[in-house]
Amino acid sequence: MQKPVRKSEQGTTPPIVKITGENGDEVVPPPPELLEPDPELTAEEAEQARRDYLLTRFWISARGFWSRKGDRLAWPFSLGLVVLIVLTVGFQYGINVWNRAIFDAIEKRDATTVLHLTAVFFPLAIGSIVLGVAQVFARMGIQRRWRAWLTSSVLTRWLANGRYYQLNLVGGDHKNPEYRIAEDLRIATDSPVDFLAGVTSALLSAATFIVVLWTIGGALTVTLGGSAVNSCRSPRTRTRLRRISATR
Repeated sequence: MQKPVRKSEQGTTPPIVKITGENGDEVVPPPPELLEPDPELTAEEAEQARRDYLLTRFWISARGFWSRKGDRLAWPFSLGLVVLIVLTVGFQYGINVWNRAIFDAIEKRDATTVLHLTAVFFPLAIGSIVLGVAQVFARMGIQRRWRAWLTSSVLTRWLANGRYYQLNLVGGDHKNPEYRIAEDLRIATDSPVDFLAGVTSALLSAATFIVVLWTIGGALTVTLGGSAVNSCRSPRTRTRLRRISATR
């Protein structure tokens, strides 16, 4: 196996050798400290190369969960989680619209509308709770199944060729490997799912309420090349602006 070279000669990625992953993909060489010391690599370059390798190796192993040889429920759970996030944002938007409508009705002392909106509140609240529970179930289901699949894959490679026995013949900080594997895989599978679900929900919520505020708010005027471009989206606001312009 060849030694990694400097970044200036090879770029940001260590040189590729013929190492095959679970799906037939090529894997970058092991971290520099596992090879013979290379005096051309600084400590920072060696650490960065090690991190690049570990990240690439984890991605090649982990993405097999969504491949043909992976879990059969991986894609249904993933798509279901995305749909649940979209529906949850939709219900949040519906609750905000309900708040506006009921306060308008109370201000106008419209008892009929208030009673109608009171009846509408219960389906909105129940639906929001059900979607929240379903979203947690789908998210934890992906984490649990991904962790189980990845644990089985890692343990299979670890037990192959007597690697568990070879650990007793070499020095290093590798005591209690079973616990280390379990804890590392828990963190490696739980955190990405939580992060992606949170980011997706936050982006959808931000986009939805930015559009709402843009629609019900005033006009946004942008000057481009000496010309004023009005980006008002609300018909009511556009009519109001026309009236103001006509009076002037």
